[in-house]
Amino acid sequence: MVIPAGDEPGVRSELSWSSYSSRGEALLSLLQLLVPATRESISQGTLVCHPPRSGRENTRSRWFFINGMGTAGPVALLNASEIARLFGRPVHLIHTPTWGLLRDVAESITARTLRKDGKLSRPAMHILVDALENNDRVVLVCHSQGSIVASYIVRKLLRHPSTRPLVKKLELYCIGGVADSLDIDPQLTLAAGHPVPYVEHFANGRDYLAQLGILSHLDSTAGTVYCMAARPGHLLNEHYLPAIVRGDFCQRRSRLYGCAAGVSPGLTVRWRFWKRKPAIMDKAPKPLLLFVDDSKVMRLAADKMLGGEFRVEVAEDGLQAWTMICSNPSISVVFSDLAMPEMDGFALLKKIRTSEDEGIAGLPVIIVTGAERDEEARTEALRLGGTDFISKPFNSTDLLARARAHANYQNERKELAKQAMMDPLTRLGNRRYLEHRIAPGTGIGGAPTVQAVDGATGDLPI
Repeated sequence: MVIPAGDEPGVRSELSWSSYSSRGEALLSLLQLLVPATRESISQGTLVCHPPRSGRENTRSRWFFINGMGTAGPVALLNASEIARLFGRPVHLIHTPTWGLLRDVAESITARTLRKDGKLSRPAMHILVDALENNDRVVLVCHSQGSIVASYIVRKLLRHPSTRPLVKKLELYCIGGVADSLDIDPQLTLAAGHPVPYVEHFANGRDYLAQLGILSHLDSTAGTVYCMAARPGHLLNEHYLPAIVRGDFCQRRSRLYGCAAGVSPGLTVRWRFWKRKPAIMDKAPKPLLLFVDDSKVMRLAADKMLGGEFRVEVAEDGLQAWTMICSNPSISVVFSDLAMPEMDGFALLKKIRTSEDEGIAGLPVIIVTGAERDEEARTEALRLGGTDFISKPFNSTDLLARARAHANYQNERKELAKQAMMDPLTRLGNRRYLEHRIAPGTGIGGAPTVQAVDGATGDLPI
């Protein structure tokens, strides 16, 4: 859904007549959306929207906004002024004019698929270079088609030696983005101690354009992705800004949320750059995680966040997850949603904890809870044996922290179990290992059959 009716209080919605200075202005915006024609931009960074209570613009930072597709001049000004009001910063508007919705869509497809930026990024590029040269911090908020413009700007800045060092000052906030790729520079990132450029994405799970964009290209897009799976809508003011300012997307942890309170948090907060391990260390297999959720968006997000350090398997419901757990003893940690069809998270947790297989019964199970009935759900999950909890919408830092902690614990537990079954001198299985390998009731006359010890290698399956 792109333009469902919203109920956000106090929002200057793009769909409301009262948001515009006159009805004629609103009708003009609608006419430009429907009628194809070549139009000029109303601002290439020259128009500045100021917050209601504002002193002089901070000379050490500058904020820019690039609008999305189908955005006439009055709508772009409405978007920029709302950003200025909510974040308390003067915002320079870089307006990409609409040539009619159909031509805008065609232009976006050409820019994204054929890598031909055309009218999109060339004017904005020069404006941002000037801002980066004269400011310590440049913030670029882009909506919809604006994320394509941003991705081209980043590529061009990183490509040229004269502008490449400036990118460390750039922050990108992509809202409802339709771009299919966006990169950070590893060398600049390592030198700066934070991602270069710094990137955050915000997407509604039921925003059709975001589904075609960022949510379908998580593997090729750098930056933290904050997604509300059940939230619809694509309009910036109506469907995104209020939730971002409240912290609904990020549990009040994103850098953009911090800016809404007039704060400029440090870039080094909540981020760490991981260097690749030497090749000899890469021979050890990555721990295997199972992520269970009926939302495709959540499964894709988890796979992107965890895939760098772990092997990730996903399941759509508890029944599918239970089949995978029983057939794959390599699974180290299970992340499970609660509300799912076929078999919900509570039933899956109960099956795991009551399993006769000690390896399955001892699996760490991290429950992924939503905002609704959170405390009640946690209490019930704890009673059934839940190991840990993480709330939606989650982010990569929290998800990775729990995955690392419980995967390491599971690995250490298995190693201790192996050592307890091994003779320290001969490296052969001891009496406890022999008893562990007995399969009762399979011998002649009901006597147990004993399986042979696996040689002197010390590689003891448990």
